[in-house]
Amino acid sequence: MLIYISIAALFFYSFKRLIETIALLLMDEVIYSWYLPS
Repeated sequence: MLIYISIAALFFYSFKRLIETIALLLMDEVIYSWYLPS
């Protein structure tokens, strides 16, 4: 039972990190497009 909880926690943590990384990349794109209009 405990192993399933730790696996789920690990997946949740990895997913959260992935979402944060994607959000940061998207914010960088938005900031660059605002400051450097093509």
